[in-house]
Amino acid sequence: MGGRTAKPTVSHEQNEKLAEEHAAVNKKNESLEQEVIKLREVATGKQERAMMLERDLAKNHKRIRMINSGTKDLDKILSMG
Repeated sequence: MGGRTAKPTVSHEQNEKLAEEHAAVNKKNESLEQEVIKLREVATGKQERAMMLERDLAKNHKRIRMINSGTKDLDKILSMG
C-alpha cells in the first residue's frame, strides 16, 4: 500500500506540441472574443434603432388618431350646416 505511483512523463516534443496547441487555442479564443464584442455593438445599435422606430410609430399613430378625430368633427360640423 505504501508503494509509489509513477508520474507520467512528457517528452520535450510533446510539451512543445501542447504549448503550440495552447497558443493556437488562446489565439482563437481572443478572435472569438473580439467577434462577440463586435456582435454586441451591432446588436446594441439594432436595439437603439428599433426603439427609435417604435417611438416614431407611436407618434405616427397619435397623429393619425388626431387626424381621424378632426375629420369626424369636421364631418359633424358640415352635416349641421
